[in-house]
Amino acid sequence: LFLLEASLSQSIDEIIKKADELQNIVSADAEHEALVKMLKDAAAKNPNNFDLQWRTARALGIWADQINMRNTLDNAKKANPKNVDGILAAEKDMSPELGKKVSALGGEARGYAEKAISLNPNRVEGYYYNSLALSMYSLGKGIISALAEGIRPKLVETVKKAIEKDKAYNEASPLRVYGRYYYKVPWPYNDKTGSEKILHEAAQVYPNSLRTLLYLGDTLYALGKRDEAKKQWERIINTPASALEKVLEDIFKGMAGMRLERLQ
Repeated sequence: LFLLEASLSQSIDEIIKKADELQNIVSADAEHEALVKMLKDAAAKNPNNFDLQWRTARALGIWADQINMRNTLDNAKKANPKNVDGILAAEKDMSPELGKKVSALGGEARGYAEKAISLNPNRVEGYYYNSLALSMYSLGKGIISALAEGIRPKLVETVKKAIEKDKAYNEASPLRVYGRYYYKVPWPYNDKTGSEKILHEAAQVYPNSLRTLLYLGDTLYALGKRDEAKKQWERIINTPASALEKVLEDIFKGMAGMRLERLQ
């Protein structure tokens, strides 16, 4: 466990530097919890500091995302699916306990992201981490429940803003979130063709994102383009993870491997 307590002698710049160093390597819940505590304490003492607010949203959102991604692969393995359709169906499940955890983290992240937007509406970070927060909240609550709460237009608005500010941010993460949204959301909002177009753009902006390749493959598979889907999933196996994705490299490669083994 990292020693993350922010001492009185630490400057804001030192806290930010430490947070940036640790964000891409924390994986255990205790590590995430310590990182979040350090940032929340600093953000509370400096409520008008944009850099602390969005980084707190980032820490909370990425924690929720890691929980979700690891749960997704675990579900697929436990289900022992016979084909890709079985994998995709199994991946959707989340226990009530995990759902509450993910939705709570997403909801908390949203507050910090919205504060960051209010402090600096011209930067991408607040909008992007708000879109991540809303995505995690929706997955934790269940997409149908989130739709009933009116989350959809808020998510679309904030991710479009992120794309407008900097579509290449974080390895084209704003584009990836938007493309995955159109894949995941149910009828009448679901648009697999739109998802393909946006995810292709994300892959053009940053060709080596394992997550983008996984999501693009899923969309192509759903559209019946199985040879093209296979190419994307094979690229995951043969592409080294960036520093941004290293902590989840085993998840992305595991998901791609399961799909390739069962592709018919």
